[in-house]
Amino acid sequence: DRALSAEDAFLGTEIPPKVVKAIRALPDHYADPLLLRHYIGLKDTEIAAEMGISRQLVNKRAGVAKQRIKDHLASLDASE
Repeated sequence: DRALSAEDAFLGTEIPPKVVKAIRALPDHYADPLLLRHYIGLKDTEIAAEMGISRQLVNKRAGVAKQRIKDHLASLDASE
């Protein structure tokens, strides 16, 4: 499964644990496009074909994922 490979590649990088936790908290349909794009290096058209969705939906889901991660991290910073 490519999404699993994407997560494995992501988790093998030096990413702060709180970011990893934020990504793992995302539903797969948001996390997968982000991981496939940024950590596997697939193009949006390849991700769309892999996931069976449109390129526009890939962009939307990746954008939602980024915003949710930012929001999660901001809430952690606010509570510290």
